[in-house]
Amino acid sequence: MVWLLISAVAALLASACLGVFWSRVRGTVADWLREHGYDRSFVMAAWIQLDRVAAGVHSEVYLQGHHQPAIRVSVKVVSFGEIDDPVLRAALATRQQVRLDILPIVQ
Repeated sequence: MVWLLISAVAALLASACLGVFWSRVRGTVADWLREHGYDRSFVMAAWIQLDRVAAGVHSEVYLQGHHQPAIRVSVKVVSFGEIDDPVLRAALATRQQVRLDILPIVQ
């Protein structure tokens, strides 16, 4: 019982620390899955490709199902200020392009 409570608190804290940017990414993926009749078990791989552009950061989210080609589920340009993850901001400050595995975030 105590471990269940500790797990629930840890999950709550993890989601609170996730940040607005990652919450939006998770919501985008969840919406796409729901619109296309899939559940989270469909996703075998998920990644985000971020490119610095003059207008901000070009963001593309990809999903891949079992024995299926990658599907681009989201394309948008966000401002650098919308990225509230300090590690991601630092990576974009030093590199033109960043690709991250987001499977743990979407499952």
